[in-house]
Amino acid sequence: MLSSIQIFLEKNRRWLFGFLLVVIIVPFVFTIGNVPGFFWRKKSPLPQWCGYDLSNRKQLEEVMLKGAMSMALREGSESNQWRENAQMYSLYRLWLLSLVRAIRLPEPTEAQLQDFIKTRKFFWDEKRQFQPSLYNQKLKSWKFLFSMRSLLVEDYQLETLQSVMQGVGCVLPQEVETAFRTLKSTYDLEYLVVKNEEKVKALGLEELHKFFEEHKEDYRVPKKAEVTLLLFAAKQYAPLLAQPSEEELQAYWKNHSADFEQKGEKQEFSNVRERVKSAWQSKKLLQLAEEAASKWVVHVYDHSLVRNSEAWKQELETNHIRSIRSLSYASNQIPEEKWLPKEFLLKAFELSDDHFLSDPYPLPEGVGVLVLNQFLPSYLPKYDDVQDRVKEDAQRAYRHKAFHTRVEKLALVLQKRGKIEKGLEVKPLPPLCLEKMSFEPLLNVLHVRDFFKFMKDIRSFQPNHWSKSYKGEGDSVVFFYCKDKKCPENITDNDAFLRYKEEFYARSGQTQLTMLANEALSAALPAHE
Repeated sequence: MLSSIQIFLEKNRRWLFGFLLVVIIVPFVFTIGNVPGFFWRKKSPLPQWCGYDLSNRKQLEEVMLKGAMSMALREGSESNQWRENAQMYSLYRLWLLSLVRAIRLPEPTEAQLQDFIKTRKFFWDEKRQFQPSLYNQKLKSWKFLFSMRSLLVEDYQLETLQSVMQGVGCVLPQEVETAFRTLKSTYDLEYLVVKNEEKVKALGLEELHKFFEEHKEDYRVPKKAEVTLLLFAAKQYAPLLAQPSEEELQAYWKNHSADFEQKGEKQEFSNVRERVKSAWQSKKLLQLAEEAASKWVVHVYDHSLVRNSEAWKQELETNHIRSIRSLSYASNQIPEEKWLPKEFLLKAFELSDDHFLSDPYPLPEGVGVLVLNQFLPSYLPKYDDVQDRVKEDAQRAYRHKAFHTRVEKLALVLQKRGKIEKGLEVKPLPPLCLEKMSFEPLLNVLHVRDFFKFMKDIRSFQPNHWSKSYKGEGDSVVFFYCKDKKCPENITDNDAFLRYKEEFYARSGQTQLTMLANEALSAALPAHE
C-alpha cells in the first residue's frame, strides 16, 4: 500500500499541491491570517474542509479540539503546554486530512489499528509500556462528541501519509548516535582573554586623506525624507459615538475577555462592565478617526490640493486636523520614539510628489498621516566636514590591524604549544555540557555575536587543543583550551538514547515533509498568480 501511495505522490504531487494551494491554503490564509484567535465575519465565510464548515463556530471548535486531543494521545500529556500549539497543529492536521481524502487512503484494518493504539503515549505507564487497563479507563471517561476510534483512525491515516512523504533513510543511525553523544558530552575548558591595548602613532594629514579616499562611501550622507505628521485625534469624534447596547458590550467582552483578567483570573462581566465600556468606546473612536482620515486623504487627491497652500491650511482647520511636528530622517536612522512606530515612519520612503500622503496609521491618541514635503538626496561630504570622524575611525582601524596581527601570531604559538606571552592568564571554566549548560560563565567572556559560533564549534573541540579566537567583551578576543572531553559510551540500549532517537527521527522527518511541501507549493505558485 505504501509503495502505491509513494508512486501516486511522486507522479501527481505538482498538481495535487497546486490544488491544495488554490482551493485550501490560499483561502485559509486570506480568511484567517496569521493572528491569534479568529475573526467572525458574515461577509467573509471560511471555506469548507473535509466536511467541516469553518464558518460555523461549533464545527471549528471541533476541529481545534480534535487537534488538541490528537496531540494529547500522541504526546501522553493533557497539560497546557500542548494546548498552546493545538490551534496551528489542528490546521496542519486538517491540511493533511484533506490530502488523505484526495488520494483515498484506506482506513486501517483492526489489527493495524490495535498496533497503532499501542504507540500512543497517552496509554503508556511510567515504564513506557502500553497498558490495556489504562486504555479502557480512558475509553470509558471519554466525553467528547466524536469517538476516540474515529480520531485514532484519522491519526493512523495521517501518520501513514507523513511517513511516506517524509521518505525512508533520510537520517543514518550513526548520525543520531553522534548527535546524542555531542549533546551528552562534558567539556573541561580553560580560556584566555586577549585585550586590544595596542598603541599606534599619530596619523599625519596625508594618511588621513588617503584613509578618507579609501573609505569615502562610509561617510555618505543617506537620502532623507522631510515629513509633517498630521493627527486625527480620536476624542474629537466622541459626539458622533452612540451609547453601546448591552448586547454590544457583552459581545465585546466575550471576544476580549482576556484583556480584563486580574492576576490571570477571568472576571465576571458585571464586575468589569465599566472597563469594557471604556475599551469599547476607545476602539470605536479610533475606527471613526480612521474612517475620517481615509476619507480626507481621498478628498485631497480628488481635489488636487496643493501642500501648504491656503486651501490646504483651510482643510486642516475645518476638519480639526492637528499638525503635530515636522521630521527629517533617513531610512536607517529612524527616530526612536515609542508612540511613533518604525513601521509607520518607514512609509515615508514609499511616497512621491504625486502620492504624498501615507495611509492612515493608528497611534496612541488617534490616527496619523504622514505628509511628504521633500526628499533630500544622498551625497558625499567633503573631508573638512567629517575630519574628526575620519581621524577617529582611522586610528581605530590602525589599532585593529595591529591587534589582528598580534592575535594571528598568538594563535600560531598556541597551536605549537609555545610559551604564552607575559601578562596573559589562562583561567578555568566550570564543566560544560550542551544538554544542561549554564550560559552565564560563557556570556561573561564571550560577545553574544560569537556565542552561537562557539556553541556550534564546541562539538569539534578535541582534548589538549586550543580553539580558534572568538570575539570577547569589549575590544578583546578569547581562546579556549580543551583539557578533557568525556563522551558517553554504550548508549544503544540506554533509555534516554532510545527516546532521543525517536524524537530525532520525528523532527528530521517533519523537516523533510515541510521542505517537500514548500518545494511543491513554490512550483505550483507561479501557475496561479
